[in-house]
Amino acid sequence: MTGATSKARWHFLPLTIKTILLISIYSAYGLLQERIIKGNYTAIDGSETDDTFRSAPFLVLCNRLTSLVTGLLLSQITSINSKSSLLPDNSSGRQQTWIETLLARVRPASPFIYYAAVAGLNNAATLSQYSSLSYLSFTTSTLGKSAKMVPVLIIGHLWYNKRYKVRQWIGAFLVILGIWGYLTSLPRSEEIKVTTNWIGVLCLLAYLLFDGLTSTMQEKLFGQAKNQDAAPSLMGITGGIVDQMIWVNLFSSIIALSMLFLSPSSTTIPSIQLALTSPTLQLHILVLSLTATTGLLVLFHVIAAYGALVAGLIMTIRQFVSIVCNAAWFGNLTSIPQIGWAGIGFMAAGIWIKMDRRYDGKTDKNNMSRLITLISQYLGPSVACPVTFVVLITMIEFTKPPETENIDAFWKIP
Repeated sequence: MTGATSKARWHFLPLTIKTILLISIYSAYGLLQERIIKGNYTAIDGSETDDTFRSAPFLVLCNRLTSLVTGLLLSQITSINSKSSLLPDNSSGRQQTWIETLLARVRPASPFIYYAAVAGLNNAATLSQYSSLSYLSFTTSTLGKSAKMVPVLIIGHLWYNKRYKVRQWIGAFLVILGIWGYLTSLPRSEEIKVTTNWIGVLCLLAYLLFDGLTSTMQEKLFGQAKNQDAAPSLMGITGGIVDQMIWVNLFSSIIALSMLFLSPSSTTIPSIQLALTSPTLQLHILVLSLTATTGLLVLFHVIAAYGALVAGLIMTIRQFVSIVCNAAWFGNLTSIPQIGWAGIGFMAAGIWIKMDRRYDGKTDKNNMSRLITLISQYLGPSVACPVTFVVLITMIEFTKPPETENIDAFWKIP
C-alpha cells in the first residue's frame, strides 16, 4: 500500500510541474498579446510613439517562422533518435549532401493542399484573435473564446440531431449564467463599450468560427496520418506532429507574408519601422513567439503522457488564471465588480462540469449515494468556483499590490 502511494505521488509530481509550466507559459502569452496590441513603445532615439503596434500579420509571421524553425530542429533530433527509414537508399555509396539529407527528413507526408488549407484557417483564426484585442478587453475576449461550447451544443443538437449528456447541458447553462453575470455587473460605460463594439464582437465570432474549422479540418485531413504514427518519438512529439509543424507553418508564413504586403501601408510600414527600432517591442515579439511554440510542444507532451482530458482541464484552468493575472498586472481588478468575478467563476464551473467524465456510467445503489453524486458533480463546482474567484480577488485587493499606472511600463527595457 505504501509502495502504491509513493508511486502515485511520484507520477503526480511531474504532472504538477508540467501543469504549472503550461499555465505560466500561456499566461505570459496572454499578457504579451495585450501588451503588444494596446501598448505604446519607445524607439532607440528615445521618441515616444503615439500609435500602438497595429500589424497583426507581422505578429503572425514572426510566430509561424519561430514554429517553422522549431519544427526543422525537431526533425533533426527525432531522426537521430529513430531509425533512418525516412532517408533514401544510399547503397550506391555516393555521399549525400546536407541539403539532400534535410529534404529527405522533412519530406511531406500529405498533399500540399492539405497543409495550405489548415494554414489558411489557422491564420484567419489567429488574425481574428489579435484583432479582437484591439476592441475588447482581454477578459471579455477570453470569456468569449471559453464560451464556444454553447453554440457547439446548440448547433449540434438542432442541426445534426446529436444527443448530449446532462452534464454538458448543465455546463452550458452555467456558462450562459456566468456570461450574464459578468456583462450585467460591468459599469455602464464598460457595458456600452462591450455591447456596442460590433467590430470586436465580429472578430471574436470569426475567431471561434475559424478555430473550430481549423480543428475539424486538421482532424479530417491528418487524422489517418496521426493514427499511422501514434508511437511517440520524442517526449510524445511524433513524426506526424513535426511534419505538420514544418509544412503548415511554412504555408502559414507564406500567407502571413502575403497579407503583410497587401495590408494598408498606413499601418504596416509604421509597425515594421517600430519593430526595427524598439528593443522592447523586439523582446516582446520574440518572447510571444517562443511562448506560443513552447506551450504547444509542452501541450503535445501532456496529451501523449496523460491523455486529452487532463490536457483539456489544464488548458481550461490556465484560461481563468490568465484572466486573473492580466487583471492584476494591468491594475484592472477593481474594474470588474465581485459579481462579475462570480460570473467568471460560474463559467469556470460550467466548463469543468462539461468536461468531467468521472461520473459517466456510474450507477448509484440508493438515494443517498445518488444525492452525494449530484452534490459532488454539480453543486460542488457550482459553489466552489465562484467563491474561489471572489475570495481570491478580495485577497489580492486587500493586499493592494502596486498597480501598473500605464500599460507601457510593463516589461519595459530601460
